[in-house]
Parts: sequence; structure tokens; C-alpha cells
Amino acid sequence: MKTLQGFQKTTMKKLIGPFLSFGIIALFAIPGLAQAQDPGITATQVFGKVTEINSSGGKLVVKTAAGSVVTVNVNEKTTYQRVPPGETSLTKAEPSALTEITVGDGVVARGYVEADRKSVPAQKIFVVSQSEIAKKNAMERAKWSGGVKGVVSAVNPTTKEITVTSRSLMGASQAVTVAVTDKAELKRYPADSLPKYSEAKPSKFEEVKVGDQLNARGEKSADGMHLTAEEIVSGSFKIVGGTITAIDAATGELKINDLTTKKPLTIVIKPDSVIRRFPQGGPMMMGGGGGVNLVLNGTPVYAKHLRVSEGFSRVLGVVPVKGRWFNANEDKAGGPQVTVLSFTAWQRYFASAEDVIGRSVLLRGEPHQIVGVMPAGFRSLDGGEFDLWVPLRPSTSGEGGGDKGEGQAFHGTSGRRRICRRA
Repeated sequence: MKTLQGFQKTTMKKLIGPFLSFGIIALFAIPGLAQAQDPGITATQVFGKVTEINSSGGKLVVKTAAGSVVTVNVNEKTTYQRVPPGETSLTKAEPSALTEITVGDGVVARGYVEADRKSVPAQKIFVVSQSEIAKKNAMERAKWSGGVKGVVSAVNPTTKEITVTSRSLMGASQAVTVAVTDKAELKRYPADSLPKYSEAKPSKFEEVKVGDQLNARGEKSADGMHLTAEEIVSGSFKIVGGTITAIDAATGELKINDLTTKKPLTIVIKPDSVIRRFPQGGPMMMGGGGGVNLVLNGTPVYAKHLRVSEGFSRVLGVVPVKGRWFNANEDKAGGPQVTVLSFTAWQRYFASAEDVIGRSVLLRGEPHQIVGVMPAGFRSLDGGEFDLWVPLRPSTSGEGGGDKGEGQAFHGTSGRRRICRRA
């Protein structure tokens, strides 16, 4: 009979690491993934979440990340070990019992899997308690809750300070200065990775760039505008959008035509990726756009603009580095005329003026108040870079433009268009 002597640290990390640290095996299942192709089922083990327990019948029902259902048969010879959340080796595993397993727990069941891959007589079961995972996650959230999370808007290598822009409780963006001392621990998500804390690698101050997503914890000043960092995690992520041209459920890949580059692009869906569908008529809509006369101090210049709904920034999870995004009232017909600038437009037309928020500019002969500036590198999903964004204001005529075709909004689920974000 095969033993478990080879089930050491590397294998343990590979098999159960994903849900030891985060309390879940996956955030979504790839539809249509056949049981025979399920990576959660091999010849000698099954790992997933417990969905049903029949102690008297000696059975557990386990559901894998890809959605396969497997019956785990146990008997008096089956042994159980409970592994603390976050551990990737067996050194701290403790003896357990079938009666201590609950629905929702993560398990790795070792044994010879039947040919149909629908059942396995378990020799040994490793368990990670759902309640213990919840406690660990709560502790992690509490540790970071008093910190700052947002987009890097400035980096000062001389003073070793990072300016992070995030959204306040009132919805406006606010800038917090993060001081990085020699005692601070810096980590960074590798390229082509998901933002999982366990995947972050040791990093240096010099690797932090404007436009990065950054999370920092440490001692915050009384006014909340400064933080001396104890730990920093950063990463560079991009937003892409396009029309889906192919879906391969077996490999977890989507192929799209990138709206910005107009070229084919493959999006790889990993087990811990998140897929969300925008509801029809949901919070994010995009209308027409194009060239517009932008009058600055009496001088007209050509600028590219795009009309979007007030939920556009919120759905994408990107906040202005200065000011705010426009609100629902400004997105209604007859609402205040406002605009949000791109970072490039702020630099080019306003020389990076710190007092740009509140200034008035003329668009198509009408005054618009500048309420925000988006981060460097931010692009819309409908054809590339824009200089500014204005409220969509759906209507049947005028700037809202239903009669002119400009106001035919793009909803998250209209046609086969999808919005994809690497988070």
C-alpha cells in the first residue's frame, strides 16, 4: 500500500496552500470543466470543500474548485490531521477525527481515486477548519484596517515617501503620505500574478512606481494624512476590455479583441481569479465621445472626451488622484456641468497645477467645472486614451444624444462585450 511519506512541504503547499491562507479553494468555477480534467482530482488525492457529511455511513461529499463532486469514503483505518490556516507543511498538524469535520471545511483526501473520478476510499484526510480560517482572516483584516490602500500618485526617492490616493468615506479622493523607513517590510506582487498576499515577494522602495496599487499598514497620524509604514504591499495591474471571440473552459482561457490595441489578446483565468457579470442596466455605462473644443483662458484646443456614467470609476475600482469622480446628481439631465481630467491632460493643459480642482473650462461652448484628475496611465475601455470624461446623462436629445446615436449606451452585458480587470 502506498504511504504518505512523500507528502512533504512542497506537495502540501501545492495541494492545500490556496485555501490555507485565504479560507477558500477558489472564488469561481470554470463552467463546463469536465471531471476528468479537474485539477482538484488526481490519481491519489482529491481536494475541495466539504458540502455534506454522513458520519454513520462513513462518507463525506467534497466539491472541488472547478465544481466536481466527489464522494470520500472513510473507515476505521482512515486517519485525520488538522492543519492550522496559513501552514504549508505538516509539522504543526494535529490529530483530528471525523466528528470534528464540518461542512465548509477544506480537505485533502488521500487514497486511490476510482477510475470515474467520482469517489475515493480515503487513507488519510487533512483538514483546514472553516471557523479557524474565518478567525485568521478577521485578524488579518484588523491588522490592515487602520492602514491606507489606493493608487500611488507620487514617489519621492529623496525623502523615501510615497503619496497614495484613495477614496474617503464621503466618496472624495484623499492623498496620504506614506513614510518608508529602513524598518519597513516591502513586498510586491510578481508580474502576471494575482494579488494574493501569499504570492507577494520581498521588494525594494525603488520598485514602487506611480500608478501602482499599494496597501500599507503602520502608525497613522492623528489627522490621517501621514503614515509611517511597517509593511507595504504593491503591484502593477492593468485594465483591459474587449469583445470575446473564444472561450476554452478546459484551459481557463478567454480570447478577446482588445478595444485599445485592436489586437487579439488571451486572458488566462486562474483558480483564484474573480469573474463578475455586470447586470443589464447596471451601474456602468459608456456613451459616445470623440473630439471636442476645450477652451482654456480663451484659447481653444482639441481634446478627446468620453461620456460615461457616474458608476464608471467605482466599477473599475480606480479613484481620481485629485478631487473626485462625478456623482449621480451630476449624471442626470439638467445636473451641474462637470468634467474629470486625465493625468496627461492635467499636465499638458494645466501644467500640473495643484489648484486645478474647481476651475472652469468651456466644452462645446458650455462651462464645465473640473472636479477630478485620474491616475497616470488610466485608460478608458472604449478605444484608448482620453483627455477628459463627462457625465453620460442619458436622454433623447442634446448632449445625452439618444436621437443622434451618441447616447446609445454600452452596458456591461450588452452584446458580447465584456470588461476584464486583473486585480
